[in-house]
Amino acid sequence: MKVLFIGDIVGNCGLEYLKKSLPDLRSKYQPNLVVVNAENTTSGKGLSRRHYKEIMGLNVSAITMGNHTYRCNEINDYIDSAKIARPMNLNDVKGQGFVDVNYNGKILTVVNLIGTINVKMENATNPFNTVKEFIDNHKFDYLLVDFHAEA
Repeated sequence: MKVLFIGDIVGNCGLEYLKKSLPDLRSKYQPNLVVVNAENTTSGKGLSRRHYKEIMGLNVSAITMGNHTYRCNEINDYIDSAKIARPMNLNDVKGQGFVDVNYNGKILTVVNLIGTINVKMENATNPFNTVKEFIDNHKFDYLLVDFHAEA
């Protein structure tokens, strides 16, 4: 299984560049699945429903986020049913910290975690303990972890 991961789409220019470049990247690398980090897509902080739909319209399998996940408030209206992995180690927020993608009968689990040093996320727990517990209790064939941290 080949996975193409694209980090941080930033603003409209990043989204337009993704739209323009993704066909060539698919042709060159021939990935089976594409995962993107989109936490900075809408005005540099967050992900609107419109931008979510545009990204998913590019045949993207899953989206990861980060510390700006909830900066665009409308994400709360759709994140529970979206193919979005928000930081798994954030407590008391909407959405899930993982997305399961089925490809040819195999499950790729995409996990998003956030660092806790130099990020003012009071409701973030230890990412290593969080992911260890998840791995011990979740069935998957492959695991892709987007660890989003700033230092």
